[in-house]
Amino acid sequence: MSKQEISTEKEKDIQRLVYLIFLYTKKSNFRKEGWLKDQALKALIYFGIVKGLFRTFDYAPLFVTWSDQTRFVNVSMEAEAILEKLIEAKIIERLRLSTEHYRYIFAYRVTNKTYVREIPMEIKREVEKAYKCPVHGVLYEVHFTEHIEPQLICPKCEREKEKEIIHNKMTKIRARNILDVEQINFISELILLSGLLKEKIEV
Repeated sequence: MSKQEISTEKEKDIQRLVYLIFLYTKKSNFRKEGWLKDQALKALIYFGIVKGLFRTFDYAPLFVTWSDQTRFVNVSMEAEAILEKLIEAKIIERLRLSTEHYRYIFAYRVTNKTYVREIPMEIKREVEKAYKCPVHGVLYEVHFTEHIEPQLICPKCEREKEKEIIHNKMTKIRARNILDVEQINFISELILLSGLLKEKIEV
């Protein structure tokens, strides 16, 4: 992609991220306007990257607080940097929360509704398609297992499964790979003494 195409796609990813947060925090018939906790947001962003929704985001293992534990989690640093800029621009706001073990986590919501209204419908449809159950058209909920592994679950599919009406394969989507640190092979170039000593090291 050219620099112009990358810049355009990056702007679209910013809009996708804002709309994602808006979808999970907006007021509806079933809930009041709320906040999206950082742990759930990280899982949703990771899921969006794997699904191909976010075109300019990548992820890498980062040692973070994860549900009162510290562990390696696949985090998108591009998304983290954009969140900071969105806070500075007052498009979203961040709330700091204390856990029961006195650690701090964050939660987010959109404050600039004008920005949301100006997001193109094409972008909104992309985000909704990625995060809504194709059977019932409702947002997946982020649930965590006893091992703190995130799952995206359609609440209607889950209820129907419990009633033994249907057993749909889309009921649960495991997003647990966010906790799996991948081994990536790469080649680094070591340059010492202003280029007088130069060798390649394969890792």
